[in-house]
Amino acid sequence: MARIVVKVTPKNGNDIGWDVYCVRWKTDEKSLIIHKLAWSGPNDGEYTGTSADLPQDVYGVFAAVNLTGKKISVIVEDRPLVLQPGGAIWPMKVELDGTTTQAADTWYFSH
Repeated sequence: MARIVVKVTPKNGNDIGWDVYCVRWKTDEKSLIIHKLAWSGPNDGEYTGTSADLPQDVYGVFAAVNLTGKKISVIVEDRPLVLQPGGAIWPMKVELDGTTTQAADTWYFSH
């Protein structure tokens, strides 16, 4: 078991208007387990989220923004290989361009 550590850098440097957590599919592959992260920061504009100890499995990091013009950059510590979407490399960037009320993405990796 090990912890997942996620680093989030918001464009405007604050913790308002975004949410990030880790997910894992249940064995039925029809529903998700949500793993909340304990947050610290900011440290030089970066927030650090740490999970509880989790078993080895495939996890997703879910990132969402919900304020117009909001943009965040997300990295999982040690930059594990992104399994899905194929070919993606860290950092994950999520931005709200003003044409919608929310933007979100989920990237999957082995932990």
